[in-house]
Amino acid sequence: MTRKAAYSLDLRQTALNLIESGKTQTAVASLLGVSRSSVVRWLKRPTLAASPRGGSRPRELGIDLQEFVAAHPGKTLVQLALLLPIEKTALGVRLQKSGITFKKKITRIAKPTLRKKPSL
Repeated sequence: MTRKAAYSLDLRQTALNLIESGKTQTAVASLLGVSRSSVVRWLKRPTLAASPRGGSRPRELGIDLQEFVAAHPGKTLVQLALLLPIEKTALGVRLQKSGITFKKKITRIAKPTLRKKPSL
């Protein structure tokens, strides 16, 4: 999911100034091209500064993933996840961001097929 950037401080200040001058919340919202709920939320907030964004930081594993993968050659993502205190999906994302892939290059040599000669 992509997050939208916060509205600028100038835009929020303009909205509050317009409301103080007598405009309605709906009129200010349509004039500035923002939702009415944003204008209402700005009025309730004690400061116009942007609110902190949510989310949590990923837990530190305490190991170097490059070294860990090199120390366990041939293991799959699922097998590596069982060795670490992390879920398979989260480990996959971290490995992908580190540039480590698990693309197996299996080359299969096809056996030549002998065609039967048509019998006459």
